[in-house]
Amino acid sequence: MTERRWAGETKGDVRLIRASYFATSFPLGSWYSNVAVTQQRLDIPSSSWGLLLAVYPVSSLISLRLYAGMISDAVRHRVFSAALFALPLTTIALVYSPSQAILGACLALLGVLSAILQVESNSRAHEIEEYSGSPIFASCHGYFSAGVIIAGLSALVAEQLDLGVWLFCTSMAVTASVALLVFRPNSLRSRENGRRESRENKSDSSSFPHLGLVSLTLMGMAVLFVESAVNTWHSAFVDEAAGFHGYAGAAYATYALGGLLVRFSGDRIRRKHGIFFLFVLLSPLAVISLLTAIHSEQVAVILLALFLLGAAMGIAYPDILKIAAISEKGGSASRISIVATGSAAGSLLANPTIGLVSGIYSVRISFILIALIVAITACYPAYVLIRRRMEGT
Repeated sequence: MTERRWAGETKGDVRLIRASYFATSFPLGSWYSNVAVTQQRLDIPSSSWGLLLAVYPVSSLISLRLYAGMISDAVRHRVFSAALFALPLTTIALVYSPSQAILGACLALLGVLSAILQVESNSRAHEIEEYSGSPIFASCHGYFSAGVIIAGLSALVAEQLDLGVWLFCTSMAVTASVALLVFRPNSLRSRENGRRESRENKSDSSSFPHLGLVSLTLMGMAVLFVESAVNTWHSAFVDEAAGFHGYAGAAYATYALGGLLVRFSGDRIRRKHGIFFLFVLLSPLAVISLLTAIHSEQVAVILLALFLLGAAMGIAYPDILKIAAISEKGGSASRISIVATGSAAGSLLANPTIGLVSGIYSVRISFILIALIVAITACYPAYVLIRRRMEGT
């Protein structure tokens, strides 16, 4: 009965944190859909454009490392709210920037806001899980994926109907509404400490041996490396390496769909089988299907491979952040900040590495490298899960 009462008290918190993930992804998705348009409008050469876009991940990486130590718990909700409110304004400024200098400044600000929102949303999702006893972490990332997909579809409609301003006005309205709701003290923090102690003393089937932050960071780097590589190079793989011109959009949609579905179903499965179970289960399937697709000219095989890869990657990063949040030392925001900072280096390394391998060898070989990274990343959690099953723990 007590469990149900606590879960009922946190229903509003669950809805709000899920809304914040969606409200974060919608403006970002709107910006991603207008990146090429912005480059064309400012007439920036591709070489300079690549360097300019690097301002965003570099700013985000620095901010992730500094944020948790600079902001006290008492004002975190206000910083979170301000970042949500500023995010759509920043994306609007990006798309309509009159110069490269202003665009660079906006990209730097976008990195700061993205870092704040990543730390706050993930640490709050973990806190709500702890208090309510209901697994929500993976589904929160599902709402982020849903926001990106909806923003992409909205951008497509807006482009066809010449309603670009409407897209950003919608983005502003959605995100500002959530920002106003967030602008209040975290109701979870004001509840009795006894409830926290009770939740912390209760173990469930989602527990997992505490991995060191270094191990989690290396795993996070590998996962974000793969995600960034697929995001950027899936088109070249499908069009050039696999010889299927015109299927790049369908391939990426299939990849995104895999991540979306597994994130919405991941919490229920995690509660039953444990953290990393889905990642360990899906990774070998993704690797085998991807290696098969590399040597196949069947559309169905390639789409299946990207669907399984999207599912494996879609659950991997939420699980890594969840393990970081429940580690023993320091606050969850600080631990998530450390792991996310190191993981972001994977995104920075992905495009240069895949570009180098593709240039020396081929895009096909670069995707063999991606499959190898996925296989290696899944080895350690697979070993731990198998050992636990054998020991009966």
